[in-house]
Amino acid sequence: MYIIKDPRLSEFVSSCYDLDILNPDYKNYLQEIEINSPEDVDAKFDTLSLEDLYAVLTLYIREDRFSEGYIVSLAEQGVLYNTVKRICNLSSK
Repeated sequence: MYIIKDPRLSEFVSSCYDLDILNPDYKNYLQEIEINSPEDVDAKFDTLSLEDLYAVLTLYIREDRFSEGYIVSLAEQGVLYNTVKRICNLSSK
């Protein structure tokens, strides 16, 4: 069973699934927009659309299933916060 040990992050991930914002075809989607690494996300971050960011968020969440603690690391680095903040900003426009 897949469990994120931080209850706040676990709730966040559950909310993403509940809101149906995750992209099940995120790997192909990200390849199409030429995002193949974290550096690509960083380089293009300010120009990513809402759909692009949903795919990036999906990548982050799915990667944690294969590398336990990945999402916690992103949260500690501020990457997750910046991604969610940008999603919120684009959603409010």
